[in-house]
Amino acid sequence: MLEKRKLWKLMRLFDKREQSKVGYWLKGELRGHHGATYQLFELMCDPEVSIEQIWVSLYPHKALPERPFYDSSFRRLEHSLSGLLETWLAIQSLRKNEEEIDLHVLRELDVRESKELFESKYKKTKRKLEAQPTRDDSYHRKMLRLKMELLPFTIKYDIQSYSAALLEVIEQFHITSFHEQCRYAMLIVNYLYSDDDDRYKQKFQKYFDACIDSQRLKYFNHDPILRIYDKLILLQSGEGSSDGLEKDLRDHLYLFSRSSQGEVYAVFMNHHLRKSPVRDGGVEYCKQTVELIEWGMKERLVYVEDTIRDIIFRVLISSCIGSNQIELGEYYLETLKENLLKEIKEENYTYCKGLIRMAQKRYKEALKLLNKKFPRLAIDLRARKRVILIQYEMGQRVELENEIRTLILCIERVESLNSRLRKSL
Repeated sequence: MLEKRKLWKLMRLFDKREQSKVGYWLKGELRGHHGATYQLFELMCDPEVSIEQIWVSLYPHKALPERPFYDSSFRRLEHSLSGLLETWLAIQSLRKNEEEIDLHVLRELDVRESKELFESKYKKTKRKLEAQPTRDDSYHRKMLRLKMELLPFTIKYDIQSYSAALLEVIEQFHITSFHEQCRYAMLIVNYLYSDDDDRYKQKFQKYFDACIDSQRLKYFNHDPILRIYDKLILLQSGEGSSDGLEKDLRDHLYLFSRSSQGEVYAVFMNHHLRKSPVRDGGVEYCKQTVELIEWGMKERLVYVEDTIRDIIFRVLISSCIGSNQIELGEYYLETLKENLLKEIKEENYTYCKGLIRMAQKRYKEALKLLNKKFPRLAIDLRARKRVILIQYEMGQRVELENEIRTLILCIERVESLNSRLRKSL
């Protein structure tokens, strides 16, 4: 089947506009040679094309074999074109990363022995990197790679400075690896205290212990990023306090790269939702949760591209209810609905709307919304629990004992249910 071929899948990554750009670039790369390669590209631009049509165009005097994809000449063409398309993808990725381009330019200037241009480009690139606000592991990794580009250049033109340049690289490597160590220790301890899958916990614990051994160094006093990592690690391990952590995050989040901002916020929120008395219905706790999520929305920390995480959506609505801000919950219910992933939009919207109607004591509407079969088991079980509560409030108590027994049996029977949800239900 043509649709299962790597080349077909690569071609389907391009819309008509990009196909035109790729075609123009291919002509330059092939320089009029390998005409069959370009011909194959043109044929593959048509999503309806068949192997029979391709074969007739490429090999008009050669009968279609029983297994055309095993034909050596066709396989060479496929391989050649696939390689060129992957090169195009790599070039597009490189064009989006200015810092990566700078490193490649430096390397090429060194290879071409352009001393003056290299020195000028190196200083400019370093100044540009130092001027950006980010100071997490991504910044230190970029600085390490930049300083490493200087080593072969120094050997060529300034051997007396090589020792100093090498020491700079070693020191930068140490700082970079320490930042990465702390970041992954934070992620590991978050996993250890939030995930109920015991299959890998022992291995994760081993790596966490290895990371934690070298911590509590002098860096924490001077580097706000490392201080935040340290606070989050201690907090999740049960050794620290959350005092001042939120302020530290709000004041220094800009120092993290965009992806790391989301990680740090998620770990902080995981601890907040895991350790705080959410099940006691504390009004102040719920208010704080709403404020933290509103901050996350403002800074785009709860979004993946333009999609809001569904768990954040549900927690926000339930926290608005728990803090007696039902109108605010209804506002977010309607305004954030379109930001949910398309496949789970209706399920989450219906469930949360049912919670709001329940809080408003509009029980008949709430029953109609929550008494549905929800595709995801965790939401379905939560909805069934609330249906029982509504029926109790409405005085429909005759059959409730059987319904409760049925729900308990279901909860006990489903092995895939995580222990925290099982306990709360």
